[in-house]
Amino acid sequence: MSGTFLIDIGNSALKWAAISTPQNTGVMVYSDPIELAEQVRDFYKKQRPELIYACTVADARIAETLNAVCHRTRVEWLGSQRIFRGRFTLENRYEDYSKLGADRWYAAIGAAAKHPGTSLLVIQMGTALTADSIHCLGESRYEYLGGRIAPGPTMMYTMLMGGAARLKSIAPGSLSRFPLNTNDAVTTGIFDCIEGFMRGGLASLSEDASVKLVVTGGAARFFEFEIKERFPRAVFDDNLVITGLAARVASEAEKEH
Repeated sequence: MSGTFLIDIGNSALKWAAISTPQNTGVMVYSDPIELAEQVRDFYKKQRPELIYACTVADARIAETLNAVCHRTRVEWLGSQRIFRGRFTLENRYEDYSKLGADRWYAAIGAAAKHPGTSLLVIQMGTALTADSIHCLGESRYEYLGGRIAPGPTMMYTMLMGGAARLKSIAPGSLSRFPLNTNDAVTTGIFDCIEGFMRGGLASLSEDASVKLVVTGGAARFFEFEIKERFPRAVFDDNLVITGLAARVASEAEKEH
């Protein structure tokens, strides 16, 4: 499948990889469709994609930007599935599986592919903060049980700055057990929210003693030390969605043969 690429578009970054090397991911950070279009044009000229498999939870204009720039290339948009069948199966228990964010679904597939044989709580720390529960039934069988959504760290900070007049000029600070200035108080408070959110997700899987905490997303590395300090078994993985997309494409190719 030479010339085939995988693309994951978030609200502020686009990740891409050749399907032959999904572990090697490129990133484009953007603030608006115009900036994204410029970067995608460079990608298009250098990589010459013949086929793109993509997923997105961003504004529809972002998908339209990719389609417009890559108009000579076939772009297949992949959404969530009722059930994934590949080297393992993952059944989607969402009330309406088509309404589950594609990034959450493919991150779940990617996490199960990379961490087989155990139940998982997948934390994504981007524009939104999500926690998705995957229960291992054994024998390469999993079920997606559902998840939580909250504002991501940057959104928490922005909302606080916009809603509290006396905090409008506060810069991010450091984490502290007893914050002694407003900058540190804000940053520590945001992390406390994140920690509580993660513990809530783990509590939902408390009957499963083998749960592995998998953390991903652009903001995850900012809090990596603190997360590992509070959750020693947590693993960080920046490539879950692309891995999940690659697994989906591989499973479809196997069906055709």
